[in-house]
Amino acid sequence: MLTLLELAKQSYVAYCIAVENQTFENKPTPAWSALRSGIQAAWLSAAACVKQAGAEVSDDRVMGERAYTAYGDAVAWVNYAGAPLLKWEGMDELRQTAWSEFARYARSHEVIL
Repeated sequence: MLTLLELAKQSYVAYCIAVENQTFENKPTPAWSALRSGIQAAWLSAAACVKQAGAEVSDDRVMGERAYTAYGDAVAWVNYAGAPLLKWEGMDELRQTAWSEFARYARSHEVIL
C-alpha cells in the first residue's frame, strides 16, 4: 500500500512515460523533486480525486478528465509559466491519453488513508 503522496508521485511518473517524457514545449518532463510545491500539490489533488471516486467511475478516460480538472482547479487554471492551462477539449490526444493513464495507475493501487 502507498501513501497518497507516494501514489501521486508514481502516477505522475506514469503520466510522464505516457507523454514520452516531453512537456508541451518539447522539453523533458521534470522529476517530481524538481516540481514546485504548488505543482506537486496539484498532482496530489489529481490523485486524491481518482481515489475519492473509487469504483464510481470505471472509465479511465472519464476519470483522467476528472483528475485533470482537479489539477487545473488546484493551480487556478494557470500553468507553471503563468499562461492559461488548456481545457480538456483543447488538449491533444497524447495528453488526454496520458491523463487517462495517470487515472488508471492511481486507481490500480491501494492507498493508506
